[in-house]
Amino acid sequence: MTDYSPIACDDYDFLEIACMDQYRVELTLDAGEFAGSQQQDQDRGEPADGTTGHEPASSGVIGHISDHCVTGTAVDLQISHGAEFLILQPEQGKPQRIRLDRIRLMRVMTRPSRFTEHQFRANND
Repeated sequence: MTDYSPIACDDYDFLEIACMDQYRVELTLDAGEFAGSQQQDQDRGEPADGTTGHEPASSGVIGHISDHCVTGTAVDLQISHGAEFLILQPEQGKPQRIRLDRIRLMRVMTRPSRFTEHQFRANND
């Protein structure tokens, strides 16, 4: 059992486009999740920053992570243990797994692109 809340279908569509076109993106993650679920994430063996990488969130090796933002190339979507993840490849280092229900905003840095930004719905919408 997991505390994962599935995202809206139209939100998922934007993630699929980003992966198909291999967009470089900046994701803003839900700050409330960080404070509220840090212990739960640690209990599951996941870092509290919304990623499931093995490197510490403060490491510059896995891409830019600060102010609850991550950047990298959208590579794939996957399901694991009842939760959905975006696989994000930073410029250097190993891919990161970002839980989809923690993403609040996706900005596309690749140009040209089919969209430039997508605001995700709150999970209770």
